[in-house]
Amino acid sequence: MRKWVIDVDVWHDIKPEQWASMVSNGLSGVIIRAVQADTFVDKLLDVHVGNAKYYNLPFGLYQWVDPTRPATAQADYFLPLINKYQPVFAAGDFEQYWSSWQEWYNKYTLGQNVDLSMLSPAQIYNTSSAYITYLAGKLKIPFVAYTGAWYINGFCPQLESLLNNYPYWNARFLEWNKSTMTFAEFQTFIADLQPSSPMLPHGCTHWEIWQISPHLPLPNLPALDIDLVKDDNTYIKVFGGLGSPPYIPPTPPVPVYKQYQVTATIGLRVRSTPVVSYTNYLYTMQFGTIVTAYEVQNGWARIKPDSPEWCSMQWLQEITS
Repeated sequence: MRKWVIDVDVWHDIKPEQWASMVSNGLSGVIIRAVQADTFVDKLLDVHVGNAKYYNLPFGLYQWVDPTRPATAQADYFLPLINKYQPVFAAGDFEQYWSSWQEWYNKYTLGQNVDLSMLSPAQIYNTSSAYITYLAGKLKIPFVAYTGAWYINGFCPQLESLLNNYPYWNARFLEWNKSTMTFAEFQTFIADLQPSSPMLPHGCTHWEIWQISPHLPLPNLPALDIDLVKDDNTYIKVFGGLGSPPYIPPTPPVPVYKQYQVTATIGLRVRSTPVVSYTNYLYTMQFGTIVTAYEVQNGWARIKPDSPEWCSMQWLQEITS
């Protein structure tokens, strides 16, 4: 089966049943946006990492690189998150050609008819090359470069000289006429794609990951960025030495499960991952509810044997008799 992965950011709020559907149909990894330059951390980072770990999916983290910001400051903003979450690779996202985010917001968010002020090829190259050299030199995991022929050929041809030194994640969307696609049709579709298929930047001789679509119409899924891994050897190289689909159905722990009673008088929230986030709330248990802890993780209890439903143990009291 051809290996495919998804890349996600703050716009992708994926429900537990959607994760399960993708994993059961061959999802083999996740690429998660961690930070925007040196300005903010993606607010769904914890949630996406939690889901990747729950389904035993290897994951990489990426950073949007802003050519108007200092290169080393951006990398230094990213490095603590790499150390914290331990991804299998780290990537830089190179696609910004405008110099003003206010102009970009006015044009693409507010719909105003404004021209964007363009960055010079020299500024794009100088920041990007300094960023790559600095960050890659700090890493003990692979560094991956994300961009596309449209960006290199159109805005900074000089960057091509760096792409052949690192695993390359190529942005080149495909077109199709179907309004819906089953997972079986999807597998046939990606199996037929050839290694020579994607358009590459001038002078680039290889690709490892190919971002083929931002909205493939797979059943019951939101619009997602879908990526194809070139082959099994590439998967081993980039995704941490795992040569087969990494998902293993969770093995039940030794069946010595403790029971607890909810002590929060206003009720206790249940979440889809063991972190506090406004996006992972499922429901609230009433005061006095009795639950079984099937797994304990960093002060959280999973209270269902076969689904990711978690609550904080701060408001649970063990039943001892």
